[in-house]
Amino acid sequence: MKNTTWHTADKIRELLEKACRVSAGTVSTIRWAASDLTVSISTPGSTNPRFKTYHDLAHQAVDEIKWRLPLAVKKVKHSKGAFEAESGEPVIVVEFGNAFVPGQDHVKGEFQNFVANVSSSLFDGGCIALDGNGGKRIKPPVFVHIGHEGRKLHDCKCTVTLETVLHEFGHALGLMEHFEGFENEGDAISRGLWDVLATLYTHPPGTAITSELVVCRARGYYRVTRKLTSVLEQLRRKWSGERIRTSGLYVPNNEDRIRDRSVASTDTEQRGQTFGNKKAKTIF
Repeated sequence: MKNTTWHTADKIRELLEKACRVSAGTVSTIRWAASDLTVSISTPGSTNPRFKTYHDLAHQAVDEIKWRLPLAVKKVKHSKGAFEAESGEPVIVVEFGNAFVPGQDHVKGEFQNFVANVSSSLFDGGCIALDGNGGKRIKPPVFVHIGHEGRKLHDCKCTVTLETVLHEFGHALGLMEHFEGFENEGDAISRGLWDVLATLYTHPPGTAITSELVVCRARGYYRVTRKLTSVLEQLRRKWSGERIRTSGLYVPNNEDRIRDRSVASTDTEQRGQTFGNKKAKTIF
């Protein structure tokens, strides 16, 4: 992840509006109706050794989402292509080896741009479906397809990374369009993306995205360890009267002035240099 730029609340609202704009007029939030999700990950099997890599990346991506966002995510497993869910269950299904490649690009051999995709049908290339509340709730299930070895693309030398998988999960969570920091090329994942998702899942589906929308920050990029106990005390003294949290989401009352002063954020890079920032444990 290259882009750790701090965005103002107005910028986060702007990015969220871009992500949720599917028609003209006032833009509203598009997301799963509940904040309790199931992610069912296909067992890798023995068909292709790369499936084990994809399997591991999927688990890493879900763990990252659980840590950063206000979501309760349960991981389960299923056999390849044999997922079954109760009607209406909010579930994201992860499958390996059959990412969709459009016919014309298949002929050209342009496989890397289609190394993963999200759809509402197994092994399909369509968009995710919306249902209810004016089309602002995601209709389950949603399928995340990673890799396309199963399509026998013999000339394919494609690369799948954790960013690739996280990018597709961003779509599966409701980001319909790309924006700066959530792109097909360049910065596929950014700090702005996580703040957009955290804000999205702070509000019910169908909430109008206006200048009054409360922005929520995702957990930051540094985990607090016991070594930072003294750092926290110094921060509390320095910012007396303002809320400091060692973990979880932090939503300040005056965001543009205070910003995110949790030690578990990249602002330790900007504000914490004299407070032992080197003892923080980075996860990227």
